[in-house]
This record gives sequence, C-alpha cells and structure tokens, in this order.
Amino acid sequence: HTNPGALSWMRHHGRMRVTGPMLGSWPDIVFTTYGTVQHEYKSRRKGLGTIFDYQWLRIIADEAHIIRNQTPTLTAICALDAAARWAVTGTPIQNSLADLSGLLRFLRFHPYHDVKVLDNDIFEYFRLPKKDMEEGTRRLQALCRPIMIRRSKKVISLPSREDIIKTVYFSLGEKSEYLKLETSLQNISNGSEHPQSETANCNTIKLMNRLRIFCNLGLALPLPELSQETGLTPDRSCSKSDEMAEAVISGQLSLGAINCTQCQQIINISDTALGPDKRPQAYYSKCQQFVYCNACASLCNYQATSHCKCGNGAGRCELRVILSQPSVTAEQYEASSSPEQWSSKARAIVQEVKQALPEKSVIFSFWKGSLLMIQRALEFEKVRCERVDGSLSASERESALKRFRTDDGIKVILVTILCGGVGLDLTAASRIHLVEPQWNPAAEEQALARVHRLGQQRPVVTMRYLMSNSIEEHVAKVKGSKQLLTNLLPSSSQCIDYKRQGLSLVVPETPLSPSRTPTTSGYASDQSTIL
Repeated sequence: HTNPGALSWMRHHGRMRVTGPMLGSWPDIVFTTYGTVQHEYKSRRKGLGTIFDYQWLRIIADEAHIIRNQTPTLTAICALDAAARWAVTGTPIQNSLADLSGLLRFLRFHPYHDVKVLDNDIFEYFRLPKKDMEEGTRRLQALCRPIMIRRSKKVISLPSREDIIKTVYFSLGEKSEYLKLETSLQNISNGSEHPQSETANCNTIKLMNRLRIFCNLGLALPLPELSQETGLTPDRSCSKSDEMAEAVISGQLSLGAINCTQCQQIINISDTALGPDKRPQAYYSKCQQFVYCNACASLCNYQATSHCKCGNGAGRCELRVILSQPSVTAEQYEASSSPEQWSSKARAIVQEVKQALPEKSVIFSFWKGSLLMIQRALEFEKVRCERVDGSLSASERESALKRFRTDDGIKVILVTILCGGVGLDLTAASRIHLVEPQWNPAAEEQALARVHRLGQQRPVVTMRYLMSNSIEEHVAKVKGSKQLLTNLLPSSSQCIDYKRQGLSLVVPETPLSPSRTPTTSGYASDQSTIL
C-alpha cells in the first residue's frame, strides 16, 4: 500500500504502447501484456526503443502458468533484463511437473533453468521404476523451497467450503445409447491395425468428447448432431490431415484453456468457432504448433509467425479456421421443453438449485450447449437466470454479471469454464455446480475461486456432478492424479506413495528436450520467486 500519487505508472500495449525511444525515464510501474513483449522481442534489433532497451528493477509475471511451456512467449519474457523476477500464479502445476520448467527458466534458477538438467536430476526419479520416488520428492522440494512462497486460503479469513460429489444415474434409454457410443470407442481401440496412428487418435478424441457431451445432454439431441456440440466436425472440403490437426487442437482445448500464440489471450471456442459477428474466433497452423485468435491471425496475414517443422517447404504454415458448427440454438430445444425430455444430469442440477433457494448459484460447464439446456430447464421451473459465455461481448458480459449481483430475483448465473475461470467476481453466489469433471484440475479450481474468495460472506457449497459408470469417472480419476502433484511441492513433510496411487502423469514419458541458452546465465538472485 502506498499513498495516493506516490508511484507513477503507465500502460504499454495496444494504442498506449511506446513506439520510439522513451523521452525521459520510464514511470515506476509499467503494465504490459505477454503479446506485447513477444512482439517487441522480435523487433528489438531494429533500433526501436522497446522495453528490452532498459534494465528493470523487477519483472512480475502475473498468471505465470501462461509461460509454463517452452514457447516463443517464454523466450521473449526470459530475455527481459531485470534485477529481480517474480512469477505469480495460483496453479504452478496444471498437467505435469514439466510445467515448472518454464517458470524456472524465467527465474534463471541455475542450473535448473535448463530443462535437460532438471530432467536428469529430478524428473527422472519419477519416471523409471528403478529410481527412488521418495528421493525425487525430496529433491523437488529442496529445489522449490528457496524460491517458492505458498499461501493457502487458510491464511485468509474465508467462510467454510463444503465439496460434494453428486452421483447421477442414466435412465434406461440414455444407458442404451451411451453403451452404443462406448462400443464405438472400444472398436476403434481394438480394431485398428495401428492404434497409435493419427487417424485412430483423431477418432478417439472425437468419440471421447461425444461420450462426455452425452453425459450432459442425454437423449435431447439425436446422436448425429452430437458431433456439432463437440466442436470437432470438419468441413467436408477439408483434407484428412486438416481433420486430424483440428481434432488434436480441439482435444487440447478440452484439457483447459489455450492461449493465442501471439497475444496470449485465452481462446474460448468451447462449442463454436463463430463469434457474435459471425467471424471465426480462432485459427490453427497445420503443424499444430500454433493457435491464434481472430485479431492476431489477421495481423499475421493468416500465416504462422514462426517457422515450423511440418515440411511444407514454405517455412511458415498457412493458418486455418478451427472448424465448428454454430452452437445449438434455443429453437433446436423446442422439443425438449418438458421435464421428461431433459437429461438425467440436467434434472438433477435443477433439483439441487431449487433446494438451495433463496441462495444464489453459479453453474459451470465447458460446453455452452449444456448450459443452454439447463437454462431452459430453469426457466421452465420459473427460476430467473443469466448466462455468460464466449458469444457475448465484453459489455454484454459485464451487464449480465451486474444484473446477477444486484437483482435479488435472479438466482442463477450459467458460465462456461473458459470464460469464468479467470477474472470474474461471483461472490454474490454461495452455491457452485460443476456440470462435468474437467481433465485439468486447475481449470476447476480457478472457477471455484470466482466464488470462494475475498468478499464472500457466506459458507460455500460446491456440487460436482458425475454420471455413474461413464467416462466421467475416468476423467475424475485422471484429474485426481494431477491434483496430487501439488502435494509434491514443499508444503508438507509427508511422503505419499504416488506410484501406488497410479500417478502416471507426473512427468512426460520421454525426457524433456534442452531449452535454448538463457539470455543471461548465472545463479538466480534471492529475488527470483514463485508466488
């Protein structure tokens, strides 16, 4: 905290960006974006006055999990010159321990800024059966202890949070159709001559998404239309390779948010690639290395900004639309206006919401179409609600959020995970409903933190819905294994038998490739910190 006016500051991005030599000195604090840093890194050799021309006292990387992977953005951030570096994130590990490699590189924590050294000295202990996993845990904690400050919510005075898992059962009709889809998935795995081929992987991703969607929608849509909801239906004019690439990218989206390669903004195409203006929201490169939002794709002339390795001879891939059908409209649900047509899960959620009244509820789902079905069911039961998803403009989202906060008659807000996982304050609610388990536990926790946070005055109850004997049980198991990774960090002296608990996602199955040589070598200072 400082006195008003004690510190000077400026925004350095977009139209506010300094494009020439800075006249005088920079202010005390400069706010910029990862995309701006990456852009200036590419042009820094052209003699332009950029943030790379100065030595900073401190660089604070907010939402630092964005730079957890070895990407051009990480390379640019690492090239900034500063006496101190802070990486601020609530989720330093999202999918594997390898997520730490980008943060250590940013902090210049010698010698573990080099992923090859990190892999040989620590990660190898979690990979091979002959290695001692307890020794690996000890080494990892010794590595993180001097540079990591962990602050759990226990140090903040928050109301209690009760987590409940609600098991839901298929109806007889739903179970019959679900088993048909499940059999198709098994046939791909058992019948393919090359189960690890691109074609088999593409089809597997599609069917796994269909199974997950079916758990939400049940018989509300005919099976042929379910492919529209997965966001994996390619245009018939596209080649097989395009279809495979899109399936991989869409599969990555289902694991959690994907950030634009250029500007690092979250790309939200959970169930449609079309925005409010009917233009595509996202593009991908055929090599699957790069994903761009619509604005950045246009600025890049619809070509990847970096060279790839797909062997097309051109050096840079042309960008292609992530093809999806428009999201399901309300008119398509006219036939399901009665409770008998709602899915078992939708009926269970509506029942729990009504029982919790007059408390307000937030309903999270990865798919907008699933939220639409639940919204119609709530409206049928005379429960007023709002919805926030990627199809709304920023002003429309803010209006919906304001109505939810201020109108006592609106009891529910429905939010897609990718829209509500970061930056929203939903403390007006005290009940949270997670429609389906997410592959990425960090995505769930970030969504829950929109409600259970500073400003919350009432006890919070979370309801996680899980269809019995379905793919959702497998997703929950994988998510639980990833969640155990946080126990490896230096917050407890307990040593858990991770191998016994089936933690197969701790590290990549193959060793990590060495990173590029850091801009500045040497030991990290005592100001290099993960917060």
